[in-house]
Formats: sequence, C-alpha cells, structure tokens
Amino acid sequence: MDLQQPLHATLWAAFCLAFFTLLRKSNLVPKSQAAFDPGKHLTRDAIHVTDDGLVVHVYWSKTLQFRQKVLTLSVAAIPQHPLCPRQAFMDMCRLIPAPGDAPAFMVPSTTSGLVSLTHASLVEHLKCFLHAAGFPSSRYSGHSFRRGGATFAWHCGADPSIIKLLGDWASDAYEAYLDSSFTQRKAFGQLLTSKIRHGFLEPDAPLV
Repeated sequence: MDLQQPLHATLWAAFCLAFFTLLRKSNLVPKSQAAFDPGKHLTRDAIHVTDDGLVVHVYWSKTLQFRQKVLTLSVAAIPQHPLCPRQAFMDMCRLIPAPGDAPAFMVPSTTSGLVSLTHASLVEHLKCFLHAAGFPSSRYSGHSFRRGGATFAWHCGADPSIIKLLGDWASDAYEAYLDSSFTQRKAFGQLLTSKIRHGFLEPDAPLV
C-alpha cells in the first residue's frame, strides 16, 4: 500500500478502525454511496482525535436500532508504530479533508469529487491486498476485522464479557444489564495496542 495515495490512506484508516473497534462493516461504511446515512454510519464528527488515541461514537447498530444509547469506544494510539490507528486516521484526514457530517471514510471519484467508501469497495480492495501479499483472499471478508480483532483481544487476555459488550454482540438476558465504563473501554483499547507495541503479533494458540 502507498499511504500517500488518498485511496490507500482511506482504506488503511478503515481497516485499522474496523480492527480496533470491532465494529460491524454496516457501521463503518454504507452498502452504496446513495445509502449513506449520518445517523447510522460513521461520520468525521463521530471520530475524535485525542492526545492518546481516538474516541469513536456509534449512534446506531444492529442491536441499537432505536438509538437507546450511544456506544462510545476508545482506541489507543501506538506512537511510531505502523499499525497506529490514530496516525492512520489523521493521515487520511490530512490527505482527504471533509466536513464533519461527511462519511468518515471518503475516496476520490473520477466523476464527482469525493464519495463514500462502500462495503463492496472495502472488501474488494482488502482481497486484492491480501492476494498480492500471498494470502488466500477467499478466506477473508469485511467481517474478518471484527472477528479478528475480537480473537486477538481474547488471546491478549481481554475479558470475554468486555469483548462481547464492546463488540455490541447480542448476549444472554443478564448481560443486557451490563455496560462497561469508559475507563474499562479505554483499558481495552490500550491492551490491544500495548501488545502490538511490544511485538505480540503471533499468539501461541491458533486463531479460530
């Protein structure tokens, strides 16, 4: 990837945010450019840059269809590391500035300026990059970031109940009354990035 290219910078930012937030692709990007809904999909204003990372606000999801609460996620920075999600987002914003109510992830269009990245485009480019790197692209999809981030977090020692809450998965009845504090959410993000910073990229147990 050439991260000085606007398209690649946007894709990399979307990949990083998808992995570290465990978000569904339906929250990250719309199915089509016309389907973008600022009430459902991430906008630039929904992602805030902080001194130590990013704060992401999710107003709608598969399990929050009535917007009964706002899911606030903390993504810790990994300074000077190629996988730093904060740097990826800032680089994208520098190369592709956009208003706050615009889609979070925009790409150049040959016909109409900037347009939203879509499900199909995200997955298509992901498979192309994986194939070029020698990986079996047919085994991966847009859901791979969510599943991979959760699995990686589990191997890092994160509490499964926190993974379930932060990943916004449907749960048993009693878990519907649980909600992690922002401090816990921040600790979760810091756990993943700390492990990567210290070289923990190959868990002993096979990923499933």
